[in-house]
Amino acid sequence: MKTNHIYKSTQSIATAFRKEFKHQLDFKIIPDHSGKGRMYKCDTRMTFCDWLYDLYKCGLISERLAQTAYLSPR
Repeated sequence: MKTNHIYKSTQSIATAFRKEFKHQLDFKIIPDHSGKGRMYKCDTRMTFCDWLYDLYKCGLISERLAQTAYLSPR
């Protein structure tokens, strides 16, 4: 039996996350630990991980996408 998932790409997940949490989270981009890259603050990254896990548990994304999705700073 094939399951129809709502989100099918990392980009659609990231867009939905930003839309859902635009008023609750600070999407400020900061230097990463090496000082050479960029990343979001820890609260934003952790919320994304929790939200992603909830999407998987509810059957809205595949296991493969849950394991590979990421939130990239724009």
